[in-house]
Amino acid sequence: MAVKKYGIFLAYPPTVNLRTEGLGRYLSAFVKAASTSQDRHLVIATPSWLRIQLSDLFKDAEVPEASYSFVGPVKLPLLLRMYLRAKRSPKPRRGPRFRRLLRYSYLVVAGHLKWLTYGIASTRNPLIFVALCSYFGVISLVSLPIAALFGLFKSAKVTRIVSLKIERKLYAQFGEQILRVRQIVTGTRKRLPASSVGSFFFAGMHYSEMRQMVSEINRTRPASAWYCPTAFWPQFNELEAARLMCVPDIVVSDFAIDFAEYGEPVVITFDDIGSAIAGGSDFVTYSQHIKTDTLVHQMGVDPERVWVVPHAPSTLSHRTDITGFPNNEAASKSLSQALVVQSLHKVTGLSRAVFLSKTNFKFLFYASQFRPSKNVITLLRAYEHLLRKRFIGHKLVLTGNGDAKNVREFIERYDLADDVLCLYGLTEVELASFYKCADLAVNPSLSEGGMPFTFTEALSVGTPVVMADIDVTREILTDPALRQATLFNPYDWRNMADKIEWALKNRDTLYLQQRQFFDVLAKRTWEDVVNEHIGILDAIAERNDMTKSS
Repeated sequence: MAVKKYGIFLAYPPTVNLRTEGLGRYLSAFVKAASTSQDRHLVIATPSWLRIQLSDLFKDAEVPEASYSFVGPVKLPLLLRMYLRAKRSPKPRRGPRFRRLLRYSYLVVAGHLKWLTYGIASTRNPLIFVALCSYFGVISLVSLPIAALFGLFKSAKVTRIVSLKIERKLYAQFGEQILRVRQIVTGTRKRLPASSVGSFFFAGMHYSEMRQMVSEINRTRPASAWYCPTAFWPQFNELEAARLMCVPDIVVSDFAIDFAEYGEPVVITFDDIGSAIAGGSDFVTYSQHIKTDTLVHQMGVDPERVWVVPHAPSTLSHRTDITGFPNNEAASKSLSQALVVQSLHKVTGLSRAVFLSKTNFKFLFYASQFRPSKNVITLLRAYEHLLRKRFIGHKLVLTGNGDAKNVREFIERYDLADDVLCLYGLTEVELASFYKCADLAVNPSLSEGGMPFTFTEALSVGTPVVMADIDVTREILTDPALRQATLFNPYDWRNMADKIEWALKNRDTLYLQQRQFFDVLAKRTWEDVVNEHIGILDAIAERNDMTKSS
């Protein structure tokens, strides 16, 4: 049997953790579905730093190793190895006892030096003068390390400020030279953030890896056609083969004012997306809305070159289902609750996690990163109203990074630290456990590329959902009664709060209504998604071959 090879192009920078990205779960499902066929093999082009991460991701998804292979640089750049080693190395802890001892030693030595200084200044005997000066030299050498350590402890904040000023002065002095070097290396004219010289090295490293990937692909031609699951990398268009670029959405342009606070990196990303689409030939997206409104109307792409392939349901029941017990559902719920407590321990501490588990606490759940389009602040406003005015008694569990400035400030301002729990970097098993134990899943997102994963992930483990009324969701939820029960106005926190309160009171009825529709959605599989992509890639490759031969 002839095996046909298809490529997937990935070029995320070293700082991205695919486990926390929606694309990570999408890739797992896609590659696993592709592995079910014996007549095709996936070649994944990737930077060196993503190889281990992708291998672990596919291993968790139980993807056979023989069904895929990697192409691209293998060994990590030396600078990245040094950075990761330094990051992993534990810093020695200096407790209060060490600092007191250091301070005492410093005072003793300083006092002794003062006595010697007075002696040298006041003696009239030449022999005593020489002896004291010699002794002074020895003591000075001994005291230098102690004085240096004490000075570091004493002025750590000053040192940080000075080093930052030095870095900024260096960039101000040599910024144009750095920019010219970057233009030579990357072929672009985008300026790096002026406060981060280190980002210059990472940009060069990232670009170099992509150049090596493109060069190796064009030299060895390991696949007949290539698929890029996002539009972040214009370099994908340099592949000398049939290419299909996925454009899930362009939220940076839809929420330009909100994303502006992220600074120049967002501008660079938007420029890259624009360049990638402008230089692309064929595109695929998850919804008709993104095809028509974003690609055709906003970006001017020929509609004949855009395909729409909706997601298959993203389910998590395989992570929570248990068999072999008298009551499998009760055993599954018990295990999920234990995993929830274990995850809470990471954020709240063991004692509070145990306390919450003993009180059998109830919670709402929203799985998403904290980005402007995710509408987290509106959800927090609705939750604060429900907590303080409607007395619902539920916690709110979020999976975004709690260090996000606007979220942290809102939580502090309204004293919600004990009620809003931010758990970043959950594994898929932990994610499934939170979905299963939640009373209600909520998704207030203002923009998605396709039907939000929240709907099927929550229902697959027995939890009902309420979601924002947005175009891509209405494409899938076409039944008026189901829309009425499920959707709320994402721009109106009161409407959101009312829908959440209603759903909590009518939880079982809502779940049964949504589950009937879920069973219909579940007939579409990820094998269907993969086969549709393969069909598009084959059509593009055949068209390209005909063009070359004519």
